[in-house]
Amino acid sequence: MIWGQFLDHDITLALGTGINCELETTDPECVNIEIPEDDEAFRKRGVTFIEVERDAPFKPPHNCSLRPREHINRLTAFIDGSQIYGSGDELAENLKGNGGTLRDMQHPHGCPFKNLLPRQDPDEFCVSKDPNRPCFMSGDERTNENQGMNMSPK
Repeated sequence: MIWGQFLDHDITLALGTGINCELETTDPECVNIEIPEDDEAFRKRGVTFIEVERDAPFKPPHNCSLRPREHINRLTAFIDGSQIYGSGDELAENLKGNGGTLRDMQHPHGCPFKNLLPRQDPDEFCVSKDPNRPCFMSGDERTNENQGMNMSPK
């Protein structure tokens, strides 16, 4: 499963619409999922719905014909390892250590974690609420979605 997600992060990243999908919205681009009243896992944390926004559609030139909805892929559809070092020089250089290989993650208390990805810049948005378990940085912005994605290929 993790290998499949790793490959997916190399070839697909949809463009979002950037709309706000509050629960009461009637926007057809929102397909929110309501959490049942008896769902203890979500309800005890105060979660009543999961906000789901459809991907931005590709809009081909208008030719008066109905077509299936297509989506914009922000990445190349090639297996090129962009989820490791990114697609731009600046990000790649930031991720590389001495010798051009992926730099090691450094624990906040000084202990090296040589098999983990580099630690994400503390000024950037991070989902982790545990200061001893920081967010990680890679060539793909979704690397923190799954803990199994945080292992360095070293």
